[in-house]
Amino acid sequence: MSQENVEIVRFILDAWNRRDYSAALEPFAPDIRVEDYAFGGGLDATYDGNWHVVTVRDGKVVRYRILQTKPEALEAAGLSE
Repeated sequence: MSQENVEIVRFILDAWNRRDYSAALEPFAPDIRVEDYAFGGGLDATYDGNWHVVTVRDGKVVRYRILQTKPEALEAAGLSE
């Protein structure tokens, strides 16, 4: 992962944690694909301990995956422990 992509994800998380949702959504592509493998589509609550895989292309988040476990996230990212 490039440092630029890391900074984009950090920006999103920082803005989200400040509750600046407009800023947090700026790096998202208009045609983003969100895949929820952890909660069956129920994203309207607070969750702890979940894993996310983010795909950034040309400075925009184009795919965002939410998974239940670290091994699942590593596999989704094409990595292993």
